Amino acid sequence: MYLSPEIEGTLHESLLHYYKALEDGDLSALSSLMHRESYFVMLHSLGFKRVFRDENFKTLLTNMHADVSALQKVVSALHTDLLQEDRRYKIEISSYEPKGADRVTVHYLEDGHTKKMYFEKSEETWKINFKAGRSKVS
Repeated sequence: MYLSPEIEGTLHESLLHYYKALEDGDLSALSSLMHRESYFVMLHSLGFKRVFRDENFKTLLTNMHADVSALQKVVSALHTDLLQEDRRYKIEISSYEPKGADRVTVHYLEDGHTKKMYFEKSEETWKINFKAGRSKVS
């Protein structure tokens, strides 16, 4: 399946923006780049270390789906954690693998390590969707 240079450029920029947002601790930018469910999966993943240091944080993670206040506290704490990490990523796109008209897997290197990011087109916008790598059920 053919993927236009325009779509490749959009996905490339989105992936770079994703990593820049991680470097900057900009979770609102990440939220805009991702499907909601994938965003919450990412918050859980980023919060994993903090759960062992802060018992209350585990409760916030559990409640953030339904409680805006809990979500704000999670985002604030993770923002601080990401800034303290002061991490910088080197990203190199290897290839694009179309998975139909509305899904693409981007293969890339993150600091020399092979990675994949899954994108899905939603309402004319390409967003990161961790589940887009799975087969679609008809």
